[in-house]
Amino acid sequence: MDRILVNQEFLEVFPSSEVQHLIRQGFMNFWSKHKQFMKIVEDSWKIDFVGNSFNEFHAKIKNVKNALFRWSKAVFGNVFQQIATLEDIIKVKEAQLQIHPSVDIKAELSKVEADLKKYLRLEEDF
Repeated sequence: MDRILVNQEFLEVFPSSEVQHLIRQGFMNFWSKHKQFMKIVEDSWKIDFVGNSFNEFHAKIKNVKNALFRWSKAVFGNVFQQIATLEDIIKVKEAQLQIHPSVDIKAELSKVEADLKKYLRLEEDF
């Protein structure tokens, strides 16, 4: 949530309300296409919390967010860093292929190019 709108009645009922602006951590659209996504959300939503409904909702949302970011880091890593790394590897493999053409280097290059395509698709969904 990155916006807030309240009326006077809200301010009267919750006079000590305050807004905390946090650093934005974006939701990556490709997460929802992954087979584990809904399980991560469901499992992290099921936390026990004692308190009012708003605080419970806030705690659950925060728990889901943290679980998704941990999961994303473990499953996908840093997508943008992976792309840069794979592009560098492709340059090296292409240079190696020019100097010493071989089936092995060609196969390695093909694998890295396939990995790069996968990460570029993830980046598009970001």
